[in-house]
Amino acid sequence: MNLCLHGAHGKQKQAAFPIFHMSFENLNHWVGLYFLFLFFFFSLIALTFLFLLFQGTEFKNIACCTLGCILALEIQRGKEPMRASRHCARLGATAACTLRLMEEAQRGDARMGAGVRSDAWFGSVKAASALAEQGYKAVLQIKTGHGLYPKKYIETALEGAPGGVWIVLESIYQGTPLVAVGYRYSTRTTLFFVATKNAGSTRSGAPYRMKYTDDWGNIHSQDVERPVILSQFFECSNAIDKHNQAHQAELALEKRWLTQNPFFRLHTTIIGINVVDCYKLADHHKFINHRIPDKEYKMTITSFAGFLAYQLICNVSSLLSFYNPVPQELISLGCTATPAEVTVSHQSPESASSLTSGDKIFLSIQALEDANQVVHHQIAYEKTVGGKGKKRTKTRPCSLCLSKNNKRRLVGFGCYTCNKSFCCPNGSNDGRDCFADHVKAVCRRTNRPTAATDRSME
Repeated sequence: MNLCLHGAHGKQKQAAFPIFHMSFENLNHWVGLYFLFLFFFFSLIALTFLFLLFQGTEFKNIACCTLGCILALEIQRGKEPMRASRHCARLGATAACTLRLMEEAQRGDARMGAGVRSDAWFGSVKAASALAEQGYKAVLQIKTGHGLYPKKYIETALEGAPGGVWIVLESIYQGTPLVAVGYRYSTRTTLFFVATKNAGSTRSGAPYRMKYTDDWGNIHSQDVERPVILSQFFECSNAIDKHNQAHQAELALEKRWLTQNPFFRLHTTIIGINVVDCYKLADHHKFINHRIPDKEYKMTITSFAGFLAYQLICNVSSLLSFYNPVPQELISLGCTATPAEVTVSHQSPESASSLTSGDKIFLSIQALEDANQVVHHQIAYEKTVGGKGKKRTKTRPCSLCLSKNNKRRLVGFGCYTCNKSFCCPNGSNDGRDCFADHVKAVCRRTNRPTAATDRSME
């Protein structure tokens, strides 16, 4: 800018730097080509890195809506190999994959009328018709596979409508009655679904709460109506996403077991899926997280993986008993496996473990070590079923409260090591921890025999 505004200073600078000025003019064309080459070179490197980063094996899976466990997996082997798969010639690749996954999930189950809910990749009229022919109930979201679907008609009918409005259309495709549902999710978005005739009701169901901000930045909420069939759809539509988050982000075995072997990489993924399935099953059947409503105090997936790995190592012989005969690959495992040494310290309720005694599994809420280095586990008593079929938890009087204060306080927790009942700290008893007091009261034993030890030895 100084060169243009001040002529005298411009001449001085031009005379002082003649070589630089002339060189830049002569190399202007080559510098442009040089920077263009660098741009394409680094772009190619970045694209190659992204390509290698996201390369891998693609799974299509189906999960249980109640438990959240993966029921079936199918590896996508490419366009040409998948054409030879079952049902592909009749239905196409996407609809055939949907039907195969449902058949695999229901294999060995003779019950009819199972339901399936899928995202937009699986949804199509052909898939819904094929599932209905096999006796399945289906609610499929439509996005790209809108062939044979009245998408334009629904868009025109709901144009300008507010959120919470839906339209229902009925049709028969190849002798199968189907229902098309167009739902106005907001003033700008319309969702499309195709369902079998008996998949659910299209009457008004549980609304969803929409949150928005006004002109002053205040947050407001409003209930938006939706049909019953879509309320049930969105209740479990994120089951697979939650499972993926647990085994990819929280457990993340792939980031810890680094390898360049593709088969070991796939095996790592399958192990992670199985561990998350075990965690969800244990949580559903109350083996863990018993009476812990707050999510902050629930056992993490990484802690559960550690307890599961230890129990698998220590129970090799009992696990091998399920094989008859034992495979040759597992014989050496049973001969060399020895229980690992365990060091147990104080554990808070956030990191609860489990104890196995025969066929029963108990929840360990606390693990304290007394003066004699004996570990005491506080467990929650199992639930029993009464005469009328109602579940209830066993309660017994706290041994410490009964002996010291002569108060009969019924508790559902006890010491697994001593087989006695003690209070567990919670909000209802002002944090009273009789179990910890019981462990602290244990006196240290000496090597000198006493009368009590002599009588016990007799």
